[in-house]
Amino acid sequence: MIDYSELCIVKSVIEPRRGVRPAFTAYEVLRAITLIHSSMRGLGRPTLMRMLGLGEASTRTLLRRLSEAGLITSRGYGFVVTEHGRHIADLINNYILDVEHLPPDEVCSECTLSGVVLRGPLSSELRGKPVLAIRDTAVREGARGALVIASEGHYLYLPLPGGGRGRVPHKLGQALRTLMRDGDTAVLSICGDMDPRSCVRIAFNAVFWLLTERCRS
Repeated sequence: MIDYSELCIVKSVIEPRRGVRPAFTAYEVLRAITLIHSSMRGLGRPTLMRMLGLGEASTRTLLRRLSEAGLITSRGYGFVVTEHGRHIADLINNYILDVEHLPPDEVCSECTLSGVVLRGPLSSELRGKPVLAIRDTAVREGARGALVIASEGHYLYLPLPGGGRGRVPHKLGQALRTLMRDGDTAVLSICGDMDPRSCVRIAFNAVFWLLTERCRS
């Protein structure tokens, strides 16, 4: 079972305070936690700032909020994750896979197609959401559109409103078949001529908002 209360803690980190919304999103917050977790000796602010692509003020705010939420703590040589932070890092590492540079030709010849693959309980949770809600959330996050692809055994399909199943474009299906396991769900952002990481960020944030709908605001 997934402890969604820990994802709700992450949601509290990115909420506006005094009417000001931070420059970072759930993507940067969770990436910061996984980067700090994967470091043998912890990470300092300048290194994390460079790895996340954030400004100095935003990185300071992010680290302060993560510390206040009990997800990281400061040591003399940098920041390390707490037990709660480690649980979240394990959740992301075990159940969310970033996918980049997928073949977009059959979808949009001048688009970037990248996103995330959800595994296990996160995939099951997302499959309970209406497919149109998933697409609309990705569009609100900045995508032109989105594809939702489900895996059942070796069969990939597009879940359609009303329970139907659509065909996955051939080249895209070939690329995903080596990445997706039985029961996985992929959410792919259709972006303009954006950097693939920006496209991943959109899909990641869309998935995060949908998975944390049960959190109290």
